[in-house]
Amino acid sequence: MLKIFEEIKKLIPVENIENTLESPPDPSFGDVASTVCFSLARQLKKPPARIAEEIVQRTKPPKNSVIERIEAKGGYVNFFFNRARLAQFVIREAVKKAYGKPKPGGKKMIVEHTSVNPNKALHVGHIRNSCLGDSIVRTLKFAGNRVQEVSYIDDSGSQLADLLVGFRFLNIPMTTSMKFDQYCGNEVYVRVNKVYGTKPELQQRRGEIIKEIERGGNETSKLAAAIVEKVLRAQLETLSRMGIGFDLLVTETAVLRSKMWEEAFQKLRKTGAVYKETDGRNAGCWLLKLSDRPEFADLENADKILSRSDGTVLYTGKDIAYAMWKHGLLEDKFSYKLFGSGGKTWITSAGGKPKKGFGGADKSVAIVDVRQSYAQDVVAAALEMTAGRKIDYNHYDYGVVALSRNTAEQLGVVEQAETYHMSGRKGLFVNVDDVLAVLEKKAYEETKKRNADSEESWLRETSRKIARSALRYEMIKVDRENVITFDTEESLRLDGNTAPYLQYAYARSVKILEKAGRIPKLTAPATVTDTESEIIKNLMNFPATAQKAATGLAPQEICRYAFNLCALFNRFYQDSPVLQAEGKTRAFRLNLVKSFVAVLGKCFALAGIDALDRM
Repeated sequence: MLKIFEEIKKLIPVENIENTLESPPDPSFGDVASTVCFSLARQLKKPPARIAEEIVQRTKPPKNSVIERIEAKGGYVNFFFNRARLAQFVIREAVKKAYGKPKPGGKKMIVEHTSVNPNKALHVGHIRNSCLGDSIVRTLKFAGNRVQEVSYIDDSGSQLADLLVGFRFLNIPMTTSMKFDQYCGNEVYVRVNKVYGTKPELQQRRGEIIKEIERGGNETSKLAAAIVEKVLRAQLETLSRMGIGFDLLVTETAVLRSKMWEEAFQKLRKTGAVYKETDGRNAGCWLLKLSDRPEFADLENADKILSRSDGTVLYTGKDIAYAMWKHGLLEDKFSYKLFGSGGKTWITSAGGKPKKGFGGADKSVAIVDVRQSYAQDVVAAALEMTAGRKIDYNHYDYGVVALSRNTAEQLGVVEQAETYHMSGRKGLFVNVDDVLAVLEKKAYEETKKRNADSEESWLRETSRKIARSALRYEMIKVDRENVITFDTEESLRLDGNTAPYLQYAYARSVKILEKAGRIPKLTAPATVTDTESEIIKNLMNFPATAQKAATGLAPQEICRYAFNLCALFNRFYQDSPVLQAEGKTRAFRLNLVKSFVAVLGKCFALAGIDALDRM
């Protein structure tokens, strides 16, 4: 809290003292503790405990300060707040629209996420990527940054070529009553990969198709573009159900046909970052020189092939050119057109027009699972060698998603294991649409039990919001490196660390305010209970939590904060009557509930959870 930091700075005029503040593990040690004495000890050549005692001896809070007293203990300077004054100040601040937001002036950023190949529907493993990326975008924007939300579309790769093999050489029909992305991934892609085992000549056909797509201007590339568009629209429909969208879709064919790789290659040659191999099996290939870089020192044959002897550019080369565009190391030669009916999403297109504003970021974040760590390290190294300086290019990796056995049974895809792991090539996956359907059905049944007389349209809409919030929350609430075992029943519980638990606390607090009608003016309460004091301190910590989530690219911090806040509120709801209270106590508690609603609503917006007035 800015005002409290200012008061502490006046009492202890040390630069950046707010960075030394923390919450003590024991409330008897104060509401906030400073570790400043430990950093001053070496400078002053005194023990931290003695410095703390000297600070406390000469420091006295001013009259009517939020800080009531200061104590020294074990080298810490502990601050004790006046509960009533702190409550008044925090509640007034918490209900403001700009609460928690820093002053404008953030960075220009690109966050790339999802980037699913346009040959299949999104499965439940992909959606963790999407939810993490979208929540990171939300926290970065809240922190004042200008963020471009981007997805990369591999519309010239082997998986798309597999579809064309099926449609052209196996005579699989292109028309279907199924959602088109599901049809391509569930039926065509799986069938083609099974046939390769008995008809290896089709793999040669696939190679020919890839080259035709890359060249462009032929019937194969036109058919591929039509398939990609249909699949993309179906994928975006699923993401829209999850409350996720993009500013820009970058296609790989646009990277190729805009000659970005050629320009990127020349920059790499100019800096000596690449060389042409003259001997051995890689003769004629161009390689990125990595063997003399410390981060690749332990790798045998560390240098990375970027293009083959026939001039074919490998994925890594394309990724490097794309990353250079992200950071403004290449001129933006893309053309753009609007994609979709909403008029918000752009796509790179040969038939489009130049549009300034995309690319050229100060910082980029690529949400790519941990299996791509090496490739991402190569891209980062290439950027640094090209620019001659450190580039703020960030690979954000994460653990995979499995299904619990119970959920796998519900969806009819059981393996002989406790958890179900997905594999597209083996046909082992569960589409997000199917998971949402199960969640919506369960949410509908429970919501109807609680609201039997409600309109059908409200029941359906509420169930959809509960379902997508439950799925989003499960995907982002744990640390990113952890593997998630997703369970539909657990995700919908009202008594655990779930989105419905948070939504129910929100709905309960809104109902209190609705019953109260007009909210009385906030006045100083006669007393503040321990639970009320804990809620106030949690509300006070929201700005720091939001900043931590943004700077650390850690949306799980918002989830943890919201869960702890709701747990405190539910304890308050049980122990402290609001509507039955009188006078100043009633006014204080109603205003406390109002500030809780405001801050929890901000948490929901950052995590992508729907705020429901009733459930």
